[in-house]
Amino acid sequence: NDWYPFAEDMGGATYYWSSETHKVYFVIPDDPDSLEEPDPVADSIEEFIEMMREAADGKDKDNWYTHLQLGMALMAKGGELLEAYNQLEKSFTLKENAWAKYGMSIVSAQCGATDSAAENAMAASLMLPTDVSLAKYALEKLCDAQKYEDVITLSGKLSPELLHVGRVRLYVIIANIKLGNLDYAEKVLWENGGLVVADIREGENIITNIYLDLEEAKANGYHLCNCCPTIARKYRKERKTI
Repeated sequence: NDWYPFAEDMGGATYYWSSETHKVYFVIPDDPDSLEEPDPVADSIEEFIEMMREAADGKDKDNWYTHLQLGMALMAKGGELLEAYNQLEKSFTLKENAWAKYGMSIVSAQCGATDSAAENAMAASLMLPTDVSLAKYALEKLCDAQKYEDVITLSGKLSPELLHVGRVRLYVIIANIKLGNLDYAEKVLWENGGLVVADIREGENIITNIYLDLEEAKANGYHLCNCCPTIARKYRKERKTI
């Protein structure tokens, strides 16, 4: 599929950019005509951005959805990340919505602002706790930022069924290992026959690393204190001298 969504409104209608035709289309759910033979609303992403800019500066300046679409389009195009972030932030100011926070997280990550990416991603997921894609994305960004306490907090506020999703469990395990909760991490790792991550990426060795990190933490006495492995190793050495 060469269609990439910008963002959808509350009714599910979405603007899509096609990497094959380079045009932007508007698709309405449950509308056979818009799905089977969509009409382009712009012949290029640049044209679409100019349309959105004109609307955002004019009659739709107070429309959260216009600013959201402009921000997402700028983000997708690249090269204008500050404006993209500002438009997404404006959208959220006009109407609190998870997709603005999600976009702000992506822009932050692209700029190397790891903490901001994590905080915005967590905010987005908390607003839509039943959305599995947002949950997985937010937990990943929180782990990237080493915000392991926030991983535990977020996982406790997700819909219960999401806690059975392999990648969600994966990040919960990582956080508990890093926090020294080894017994719980091992329990989650092996429950229901062991961890299975259906959406594992090619070349991704994160599951192997979990097993190695858990065994290293146990070997280094990490369960003896709630700290990092380096401190745990130092703790063991000090005990040997007593």
